[in-house]
Amino acid sequence: MSVRGASDRNRWQIHVHCSGHLDKWAEDYLHGACITCRNDGTCCVKGDLPDMAAAYGLLVWLRDAGVNVLYLQMNKRAEEDNDESDV
Repeated sequence: MSVRGASDRNRWQIHVHCSGHLDKWAEDYLHGACITCRNDGTCCVKGDLPDMAAAYGLLVWLRDAGVNVLYLQMNKRAEEDNDESDV
């Protein structure tokens, strides 16, 4: 469970396209990002990360695991995307 606060305004959406396949157990190390393996021998890692430090940690983990990154896209989520509507 997360607590709403300043850190929620700094969340990052990440999309990484890698050569080779990552095992599903790797999701435990990817801050909850989802791994999708493709038939062309590549995989995609997509998800929301709590901050830039977590994004950097993901990239370091991929590097240390010997994963070749083919494509990387990171977008800072807009503050209004993180706000819950008041009902």
